Amino acid sequence: MKFSNKISAEFKPSFYFTNFDGKGIEITSSEVILSRNELLMDLSLLKYIKLITGAEFSYAKINSNIFSNPDFYTTSGYFQAEYRGISKLIASAGLRYDFIKLDNISGNALTPKLGLSYKPSKKLI
Repeated sequence: MKFSNKISAEFKPSFYFTNFDGKGIEITSSEVILSRNELLMDLSLLKYIKLITGAEFSYAKINSNIFSNPDFYTTSGYFQAEYRGISKLIASAGLRYDFIKLDNISGNALTPKLGLSYKPSKKLI
């Protein structure tokens, strides 16, 4: 959804289902239901600078004779700035926070991002 020439937002919901049966040394069976939702927002500040921010939530229900039946949750938020002032180059820097819970175990992570992308044409990065 485009609010103006400088601000846009997008919601990306997705749903996955897998079912696996394996026959080898052991008979394995697993089924996973995964729901993932992401909200993205772009903001063009200046001619060459773009800010990208978003939030993500995922939930997975796993039924397996190997891994038991865990519930898996993730919640994330991120922020990234891009500079496009040099022809064919995109410089980016950002930060992402993740909270992860697998049954009774939980943890979090803060990860930085620093990148340089070469764009040889309008259709390729």
